[in-house]
Amino acid sequence: WQIGKIRSNESTEYPLTLVIEPSQRGTQCLLQYDPEKYSQSQIECLLQQMHHITQQIVLDKLEKLDMLTSVRPEAQRWLVDNWNATACEFPRGTHLHTLVRHQVEARPDAIAIVDASGALTYEALWAESVRLAATVQAHEHFVVGEAVALWLPRDRSAVIGMLAVLLAGAHYVPLDPIYPQNRLAFIVRDSGAFAVITSVDMDSIGWEVPQINVSDEVPEANLVTWSADPASHPAYVIYTSGSTGTPKGCVISHQNTVRLFANDEMEFDFNDSDIWVAAHSLCFDFSVWEIFGALTTGGRVVIPAYEDVRNVDRFLSVVVDSSVTVLNQTPEAFYRFSDLVVSKPSADLSHLRCVIFGGDTLDPCRLKPFVDRMATHSIQMVNMYGITETTVHVTYGPLDVQCLNETAYQPGSFVGRPLPETTIWVVNESGQLVPPGTVGEIVVGGSGVSLGYRNRPDLTAEKFRPLAVAGEPRCYWSGDLGVILPERGLVHLGRKDRQVQIRGFRVECGEIMTALTSHQSVSQAYVTSFDSREGAELIAYLVGDEAAAPARWSAYFEPLLPRYMHPSYYCWLPEIPLTPNGKVDAANLPTPQDTFETPDVIDDDTLLQTILASWKSVLGHSGIASDSEFFEVGGHSLKALALAEHLSDDLGVSFDVTDIFDYTTPKQQATHAESLRVSAESLSAVDELLSGLDDDEIAATLALMSDDA
Repeated sequence: WQIGKIRSNESTEYPLTLVIEPSQRGTQCLLQYDPEKYSQSQIECLLQQMHHITQQIVLDKLEKLDMLTSVRPEAQRWLVDNWNATACEFPRGTHLHTLVRHQVEARPDAIAIVDASGALTYEALWAESVRLAATVQAHEHFVVGEAVALWLPRDRSAVIGMLAVLLAGAHYVPLDPIYPQNRLAFIVRDSGAFAVITSVDMDSIGWEVPQINVSDEVPEANLVTWSADPASHPAYVIYTSGSTGTPKGCVISHQNTVRLFANDEMEFDFNDSDIWVAAHSLCFDFSVWEIFGALTTGGRVVIPAYEDVRNVDRFLSVVVDSSVTVLNQTPEAFYRFSDLVVSKPSADLSHLRCVIFGGDTLDPCRLKPFVDRMATHSIQMVNMYGITETTVHVTYGPLDVQCLNETAYQPGSFVGRPLPETTIWVVNESGQLVPPGTVGEIVVGGSGVSLGYRNRPDLTAEKFRPLAVAGEPRCYWSGDLGVILPERGLVHLGRKDRQVQIRGFRVECGEIMTALTSHQSVSQAYVTSFDSREGAELIAYLVGDEAAAPARWSAYFEPLLPRYMHPSYYCWLPEIPLTPNGKVDAANLPTPQDTFETPDVIDDDTLLQTILASWKSVLGHSGIASDSEFFEVGGHSLKALALAEHLSDDLGVSFDVTDIFDYTTPKQQATHAESLRVSAESLSAVDELLSGLDDDEIAATLALMSDDA
C-alpha cells in the first residue's frame, strides 16, 4: 500500500498572511486573507501589484527601492481617465456674489432669508447689502482686495455683511462669539482686516481697528463696481487650528467657490423650491455651503438662533415648522437629531428630501433607525469629505442600500467619488502614486484648491505643491489617510499627523499642548483623541506639579481656546512613555477610564444618587463624586445635551442644557433640581386652589393677595 494525495491546510489568526516558498517551477506565493476584512478585488489588486513590482526588480534591475512604482499602467490609466475625469464647465470669470445677483434679478420677490425678525426677500437682501457695501467703500481706510472682519449675530445681518464685503471688492473674515478674546484679536490682526463690521447686538470688544455698524449708512455714498480676476481675488478667509499654537487663515478665492456651486456636472438638483437651514458657525466652512448653496440656486435659508441649534428639541421644531428640504449636519449632531425623530412619530418631515453629512467620520449603521422611520419618504442621503483648504467639499458619496444595511464594523468612512473639477490621488511617503486598494496620503487637486495660508509662506509651500507624477501643477497635501476602492470610492481613514476632528472641527493637538504647557504646573503635555460612544474626544496627559494645577481646567482654558478644543479628560503621569525610537508610546498610555477612581464615600441622598447614576450613564465611568466638575471628568457640550435629557427624564423636572453649564457638579444640580420641584409644587398648589373658584372669586383672591403684598 502507499500514501498519496496528501493535502495540508494552514490557518492563522492574522487577517492577511503571505507565504513565499521555492518550488520546482520557481518561487510560489500563497496569500491567505480574511474575507470579512478584505474584498476579493482588493486581494487581486494586491497580487497584481506584487507581480508588477517583482518584474521591475528582476527585469529593470533597479538599485533603489524608491525607484519602484507600484501602479501598473492600466491602473494609472484608470485613475486618470475614469476616477479623475472630472473636468467640467463653470463660469470661471464670475464672482460668488454675482451668482446671488442672478437670483435677485430672476426672483426679486422670493424669500431669501428667514430669521427671528421675519422674512427678507432677495430684492431687500440685495438692497441692504449694496447699502452696506457703499458704506464700506466710503471708509477712509478702504482698499480694494483688503480684508474686513465680521463680528455679527446669527441672523440676516451676518449674510448682509458677507455679501456687502464681497460687493465692495474686499473679502470677509468671520469671527465666532465662542472664541476667546485674544484669539479674536489675533485673527483680526493676522488677517490684515482694516475694519470690523459689527452691530449693537454684539458684545463690545476693544478692537485694534475701526468698526462699521451693520446698520450704518453714509449719505450719498454710491457703490463703485470693480473688476478683478476671480481666480486670484479672495472671497473669504477662515481660520482653523494651527499646530504651532496659533490659528492659520485659509484664503479661499471666488473661483474656488463658484466652481462648487455652478458647474455643468453638478451632482445635486438644488432649486428655488428648496429651504435650507444654516446650523453652523460662520467660522466652519459648512456655513458657506449652507448659505450660498441656497442663495445661488434661488432657495431660502432659515437662520435659527444659537440656542435653537444647540437644543435638539428646538432644532427639530425649526426643521419641521420651516419645512426644511435640505439639511446639512455633522454625523454626531445628526445621530442625536435622528434619535429624537425616531422617538417622535408625529414629527412631520415629509418635506425633507436631502441630508448631507460632512466634517467627521460617518457610521452608516447608526442611520438605519432614521431610514426605517422615514421609509415612506424619498430622502437623498450623501456623505461628503471636505477640507477648508480645498473649499468645503471634495467628494460626493451617496449612501446606497448596501451602506445603510452594513452591520459589521468598517474602518474609515466611505465618502464617494471626486466632485466636478476635483482630482483625488493617494500617495506613499515618497510622494509616489499608490494603486487603488492601497492606503496612503490623500492629495487633492483641481479648481477648489485654495490660495494658501495668510502670512504663512513656509506652511503654504509645504502643504500646497505640485504632484508631478500625476501631472498636477498644484495640489493640497491633506495629511489625511485614505484608500481608493474602485467598487466603493474613497475611504477616509483619519489623520496621519497630530490633527484630529472633534465634533466637526479640525483640531491641532499641538495648539492644545501649547496652551497646557503655558501653565506653570505643566512641564510636559501630550494630547490625543480616542473614539467613544459620543464620537472622537480629547484626552490630555500631563507631567508636572498636579498640586499647583488649576482647580478647573475648563475655567483656565476659557480665555485661551474654544470649548471644542478643551480636553474631556486629564491624566497626570510621572513621565510620558516613549518607544525605543523616542516616539510617544501610545499603547502604554492609560485609557480615559483609568484616569478616575471610584469614590470611597457614597452619599445616601436619594436625589443625589439619581443624579450620579445619570452622570455615570452619560459619561461611561463610575469615577464621579458629588463635587466632581462635569467638564473635568469627561463632559463636553454634546454630553451636556444628553445629561440634560437624562436628568429631565429621571427627576421629572425640566433640566435645560444651560443648567448643566450653570450647575456643574452633582451637588449643585441636586440643589437646583430641588428648587425646580418646589417651584413646580407651588404652581400646582396655586392651580389647584384657583381651579375651584369662579372668575369673581379669583379676581377677589388676587386683589387680596395684592393688598397683603
